[in-house]
Amino acid sequence: MSASRPAVALLRRPLQNELKKHVLIAFGLSTAAALGYRAIVSEPRKKHYQEFYKNYDEQRHFQRMAEAGVFDSVTPNAEKSEWIVEYEKQVDEAIAALRK
Repeated sequence: MSASRPAVALLRRPLQNELKKHVLIAFGLSTAAALGYRAIVSEPRKKHYQEFYKNYDEQRHFQRMAEAGVFDSVTPNAEKSEWIVEYEKQVDEAIAALRK
């Protein structure tokens, strides 16, 4: 009788036993996929963006687009209004004061 006892234990809850194994495998594979994506795709992309914006000059890029005629409401090399020049001067002074 003791020889047939292990066979009975294997017949109890076979789906539950398989699900435990498959959930662990799925968790392991998904963790490996997430870490692989981070190492292969995410981190190099982040470094690339950091390098790009380290030397990026948005004012120069804006001027180039304005001269190319991309914007309808911006005329290239147009003189600024007096109040805009004064405002930019105040902003530059405030930034200089904060950096000190």
